[in-house]
Amino acid sequence: MKTLIKISVAVIGLIMLVFGLKLAITGESIQNSSDVQEINMQVDYSGYSPNSFVLKKGVPVIWNIEVTQLSGCNRELVLEDYNIDKQLSKGLNIIEFTPTKTGTLTFTCGMGMLRGMFIVTETGTASQSEIKAATPKSGGSCGCGRAK
Repeated sequence: MKTLIKISVAVIGLIMLVFGLKLAITGESIQNSSDVQEINMQVDYSGYSPNSFVLKKGVPVIWNIEVTQLSGCNRELVLEDYNIDKQLSKGLNIIEFTPTKTGTLTFTCGMGMLRGMFIVTETGTASQSEIKAATPKSGGSCGCGRAK
């Protein structure tokens, strides 16, 4: 019985060593975070915050949208390239999609006044200059038809 326990402890130790080495070498945890990309955005009268994201092609996205203030304009969120047209409500709204091609994707409010961008790359990374070039300029608020 003692031999079986020693063997079991040795096997568990070896497994933990392998996972530890993987984490040390690749920076990835046991549950690979590349299975899904979870992004968070806030919506209020002023627009989207943040309003630009870098995504990895082919990896599903869970887009958490926390709406704190609604107006007639920001109530609708459109990501035309993926046929997404979502009516937002106050609180947490979730949109899921998988980017299938690289490039820049624009999302807007229903009236096109508020804008945001996704930069989709093969690696899920982009340089600061690429991010800066793709990030929409912060414009005025979308206060048209404010609803409480």
